[in-house]
Amino acid sequence: MLWASGVEAQTEWQEHARVWFGADFALAPVGRYDRELDVLGARGRDARGGSLAVSAAWVGVGPLGIGAHVAPTMTWVGAPGIDARVFTVDVGVDPMARLAWPDFELTCRLPIGFTTGRLNWLRTVGEQLVVSNANSDLGFGMHVGPLLGALFWLSDWVGIRIESGLLYRRMKFDEGERRSAPGEIEVGTLRGDVLHNSLAWTLSVGFVRRLNPASLPDENGPPLPTPDFYPEPFPRN
Repeated sequence: MLWASGVEAQTEWQEHARVWFGADFALAPVGRYDRELDVLGARGRDARGGSLAVSAAWVGVGPLGIGAHVAPTMTWVGAPGIDARVFTVDVGVDPMARLAWPDFELTCRLPIGFTTGRLNWLRTVGEQLVVSNANSDLGFGMHVGPLLGALFWLSDWVGIRIESGLLYRRMKFDEGERRSAPGEIEVGTLRGDVLHNSLAWTLSVGFVRRLNPASLPDENGPPLPTPDFYPEPFPRN
């Protein structure tokens, strides 16, 4: 947990807007991918990936905030004999801690939530992987990972955010394909759920737009007329 390092940081919480909207692009150049199977190529495979994410956060006034995110991701897995890819979508919440200065902030986010996705392979009865055209490989699981970052405010309302950290995903995929009728599939297939684990180092860059829901739309406009501005309907006696 991060706490304010001085009076300056504490006063800046009061000055900053309380609602943020963000859009980020992330790369995961280093990662490991495991399938919980005792077969060749199932464990300890290299992986890399990329994702886009949108988020919203209520940072409030103080060091702690809460947000939500949606992030579609593509991961390439170093599985032998196939161009193995995993498409996932993360949906979750973001507990947040931060230190604030006039034009700069340090943040710590903990994205956590649900993950769903698809593989582009299926597993045959010979424990080999082949490209799948089936729609039965939808997986479901979870993700979590700490992200440390810095946010530079370019103007009163827009900033650029840089974050880095580890992201862990655990999902259960169906690696097989169901035969609807004999002879429809040339290669014999095996149906069954398999646990998948991935751990990746991520580096993301994005923009943040901050809003202040407590401000009035006309707060910088002309003053509102006072009651004595209006003429009296009849003269006083």
